[in-house]
Order: sequence, then structure tokens, then C-alpha cells
Amino acid sequence: MELRNYLKTIAPYPKGCVGLEGRPTMNGTAFFPGGDGVIKRRDAEEPGFPVGGVLVLGSDFGDVVWYDAQFVEPSDWREELSGATWRGLFKLIDCAGIARERLFCTNAWPCLREGDEPVKGGIPGLKDREFTNRCGAFLERTVALMRPAVIVPLGIAPTAFVASVWPEQLGYWLKSSSWRKIDEQPVAKVNGIAIVPVVHPSMPNRRHRIAVKTLEDEARLIISAYRRD
Repeated sequence: MELRNYLKTIAPYPKGCVGLEGRPTMNGTAFFPGGDGVIKRRDAEEPGFPVGGVLVLGSDFGDVVWYDAQFVEPSDWREELSGATWRGLFKLIDCAGIARERLFCTNAWPCLREGDEPVKGGIPGLKDREFTNRCGAFLERTVALMRPAVIVPLGIAPTAFVASVWPEQLGYWLKSSSWRKIDEQPVAKVNGIAIVPVVHPSMPNRRHRIAVKTLEDEARLIISAYRRD
């Protein structure tokens, strides 16, 4: 996979971040870089890269302790579909009427976190501007290969990250620290690609959004952008 070879360009890793170089990867469905980022089915033909589909952008992959534990016991099939993120994401994409096979799921900071606390203390990669810039270049490479119709950032931090990659077009999201700010312009475009931020699927609390109050509202934004492109 070309993107996995290109992943080395985001090194060196700052404090709190760990690369996946030298570690095994999941052969089932999992966000990139822990997996290949595409929807896979056991005993089915390997899916192709969903050019022109929907690029889903999370924050980072998870923590080292959890990740390494996935490979302790022998197994011929490993994936991360049991978590709340995947359940919520599939519910959203199914509501939008988009085939799951059209997804490529990756991370703004494609690395692991040190230790065993994946959701505490903020995003380590975010604290290092140079590392974030290298990750931004990696996203640009991903977009060039995939040519997605829509990019769906999962939450506020990935939305601000996307804005840092294309500040001239998305400058109004650069300092986003709340959904109210994002909802002043809930859909944007970069080089013909629609950007549609959504609430993170594992924490589907939309009470802070202005007009996008339900999962159905978010789904309508995604499918409208997808069909228009």
C-alpha cells in the first residue's frame, strides 16, 4: 500500500506519540494506520482503494498498551469493529445511504499514543507544530491519491487540523474550539472537495450544535455534498 510506505515521512515522533513502524497491523477493518482504512470482510476479495469516495478523518489511532494487546494471542483475523466509533460511524453512513465500501478511514495524526490512556490529556501530536505540519503533508498526499468527494472530520480537533492544512480556504475553522464556531459554516470546499465536520461517533452529543441537532441532520449534509460532487 503506497500510503503505508509514505508514512515514514511523518517521523520523527514527538513526546507522547509512537509510530507503527516494526509493529504488526490489523488485516481486518481498522482505521489507518492500524489497519488499511478500508472496509474488509473475512474470506472476501481484498477491496480496492475507494477513489472518489468519502475520507473519514479521526484524531489518532489509540494507545500503545491497547494496540500491542491485540496481537498477544494468535489470530488469523484482527479488526477494531467492536468499538463505539465504528458503530456510530456505520449508523451515520448508513443513514446517508452511502455504501460502506466507499469509505477510507484514517487519522489526522497517524500514530499511537504512549501508555494506556487513549482519551485523556488531549492529543499529543497536536502539541507539536512541526509534527502536525508533516501529518498535514501526509493528508495532502492521501487526498491526492484518493480524490475524495467528501472529507468527514470526526470532531473539533480534526476539523481544526484540516483547516491548518488549507488555511486560505478554511481559515475560519483554524481556531475552532466549539461547534458554534464551526456551525457558522458547517460545510466548506477545498479544491472541489466538500468538508463536512460531524460530532465524533463515539460521543454523539449534538446539543452544542446550532442547526445540526440530529444524526439525520449530519447525514443529510454528507449525502448532499456527496451527490453534488
